[in-house]
Amino acid sequence: MANEKPLIMQIDNVRLARVSLTTPYVGKDAEIDPATGKLKGKYHADLILAETHPQLAGFKAMQREAVIRKFGDQATVVLEQIVANNKLALHRGNVDRAGKPEYKDLLYISASNSDQPNIVVTENGVNIATIGTPVVLTPAHPMYPYPGCYANVFVSCFAYSHAKGGKGVSCQLMGVQFLRHGERLKGASIVSASEFGLVASDADAPAPAAAAATGGAGLI
Repeated sequence: MANEKPLIMQIDNVRLARVSLTTPYVGKDAEIDPATGKLKGKYHADLILAETHPQLAGFKAMQREAVIRKFGDQATVVLEQIVANNKLALHRGNVDRAGKPEYKDLLYISASNSDQPNIVVTENGVNIATIGTPVVLTPAHPMYPYPGCYANVFVSCFAYSHAKGGKGVSCQLMGVQFLRHGERLKGASIVSASEFGLVASDADAPAPAAAAATGGAGLI
């Protein structure tokens, strides 16, 4: 329905990987922009979390709601197809990122956006950001989100049906707030800085070890 609220949530304390926040990532399946004739890139991050993460159930519910809104009475059947074809935004690290130690026994959400998401850092009790007034945060900042750090992230879910790509659920990356440092890894609608809370003054402290978990219970 036209008056339905967007499916948006803030997911706290996730580890970032495969981060492309300053320049769009152009993947193998990138489409050509008819206006420019160039491949379309997307800003992207994998949000790694344990199966015990307190907001995981909420994210799974948001995926289900996205399918219900898109497919109505056929949602149950379509959802089974989406799960069977591995077309959810939530994935098993052991399956889809096999061999990557940072994903071992964990889950991850693949999130992207054709528009650059707002990047937020709490500095001296104030949120500074890449989008807003004034714009003061740059990639040179030591707490600008990087692969391996921990962050709070705004995401939005929507279901799709493409002639070529079939049916699935995508996750839009809307905003990323640096939370704390972690071991550095190799390799649409935009939220404002004020929508994030402030992080603790000891955010620079070393990150605790992430809880390991397996499975994913169908990821829905």
